Order: sequence, then structure tokens, then C-alpha cells
Amino acid sequence: MASHYREPPVTVYQPFLEGTEPLQDARGEWLSIHPRTTCEVVEIPSKGSGLVARHNLARGTRILVESPLLLLPDGAASRCLDELKCTLQELFNAMSPENRQSFLSLSCGCRVPCMMDLAGIFKINKLSCGSGSGLFPSASRINHSCLPNAEAVWNEEKGWLTVHAITDIPEGTEITRAYVEGSFQERSVFLHSEYDFVCDCWICSCPQVEIAASDSRRRTIRGLEEELRLPFKTCCELLTDLVTLVRHLGEEFGWPGAVPGGRLSVSFNTVHQAAACIGDHARASIFARLMYDIQYIVAGGDHPRSRKLLDLFYEAGERLV
Repeated sequence: MASHYREPPVTVYQPFLEGTEPLQDARGEWLSIHPRTTCEVVEIPSKGSGLVARHNLARGTRILVESPLLLLPDGAASRCLDELKCTLQELFNAMSPENRQSFLSLSCGCRVPCMMDLAGIFKINKLSCGSGSGLFPSASRINHSCLPNAEAVWNEEKGWLTVHAITDIPEGTEITRAYVEGSFQERSVFLHSEYDFVCDCWICSCPQVEIAASDSRRRTIRGLEEELRLPFKTCCELLTDLVTLVRHLGEEFGWPGAVPGGRLSVSFNTVHQAAACIGDHARASIFARLMYDIQYIVAGGDHPRSRKLLDLFYEAGERLV
């Protein structure tokens, strides 16, 4: 089937999918959503600058779409410090004055800031961009939370990064993403070693007994995700595991689809494939649609994977006829 975008049919998710999309100019070229329409940069106590919602943002709202100030392949980003500094200096020198100012306005992660610490700025503010890393004027300012309300996704085809709300975000609330996952201890060690800060998000500020309960839920979630990837399970067994997984995700993240990385979509795919293999096309169609819904919320309808999943949904539906 041809892979082209079609409007999705209306489902119960539709109220959450009416987010903002990139605008087009008269030449048909995509324009970035100006961050001031959805969010603004403010000083966050003990964090430095961050982004907060300027108005209520429904789940699925596109908060940002940005092209990178610079983009480095993984090989270049992992070079020794001196080589990295030279590469960054060359790219910095080639920037427009406006982009240079945006670059230098980002935090360098130093206790005593240095305006020209390009490597420090890059390390602290880079985001994953497929097989590389990039710096972004606004998206790089999004702070960490172990219970994030937004997801940043790189679109290789378009050459831009999008940020979508994965939960409802009330006006004035800080927009956050997850820098790392794992247990409380694992997250704390990583954040201190890589970013030199101690997370004070809601879950990390809870009493020890609640932190332990969260760690237990996250271990259970990981275990169930691994169980769902095991071969030779029946569709009924997979569905039982999936129901349990969704319940634990809801308890930990508030909404199952809010787990970082859109991982729930991977679990839905396992059940979709199992149902398709036994000829249960009705169930395969349902889970193809659920995969698309999650992907649409975290990455928007213009992402290549979103279009691929929408095609999969229509193909599954055609088998019901």
C-alpha cells in the first residue's frame, strides 16, 4: 500500500490529538512553531532557565518543532575533548550572529560559567537526533523529570525535532522530559555524574517508602516488557501480560502512554503481530490503531513512523472486509 498521510479516523483519543502542527509559508516550506505561542523561557529556582506552558496544553499538543543549531554524528560527538572543541569551534564560527547568541545563551553546566565553553554547552544541552546529537534554541532548555510531561523526538526525514505533551500540562507548569530511566539510585548516579545535579521531581522528593514502591513498579514494568518480547507465547498470554503492564504504567506515570520513549507502542506491536499470525484480524486492527495513537501523541502525524503505523492500521482493517 502506498505510504502517504491520511487523516486518522475519529476515536476516543481524538480530543487528545488536536495539537498544534507546523505552519507552512507561501512557498510550501515548513516553519517552526514559535515557542512563545505554547511556552516561554523562565528562570526555574535551583535549575536555571527552563520552559513553562503559556496556556493549558492538552495531551498530544505539539509544543515545539525546531531545526538544530548544530548537528554532530555520534562519531564526532564522542571524540576526545580537544578534537570536539575544534569541531565545535569551526561550526560555531560558521553560524549566523543570531545562532551564536542562541548557542552561548545555553547553560554550560559549570559552577563558574565560561561564555566560550562550547564543549560544556554541547555536553549539557545535546539531544539525541537519530545517529547523532544536536543543540536546539528552545528544546535544549527543557529540564529533566523522572515523571516527564513531554517527549522530544527527532524526525530524520524532516530534519527537525518535535516536542509533544504526553500528559495534559496546565498553564504555568514547567515542561519536562526524562534524561534517563531506571531505579532511583540509577537515575541519581547518572544525573549527578553527567549533569551535576540532584533531581527534586515529585517522585524523587517522596518519602523513602514511596520511592521504594516506585522502584518496584518500574522493575515490574521492565519485567513485563521483557516478558512480552519472549517467543512462543500465545495471544491470550500476551494480552494478560499487557493488561498488567498497562495497569502498572498507569499507577507509575498517571497515563500508560506517558512512559518515556513511547515504549507502550512496542508492547502493542507484539500483541498486534501475535494476533495477525493467528488470523485474529479484528484484534490486530485494534492494536495497530493503538500503536498509531501513541506514536501520534509523542511525535505527530508527520513523523515517518506515524505514517507507517497508519498504513499498518488500514492494511489490518482491509483484512476484516
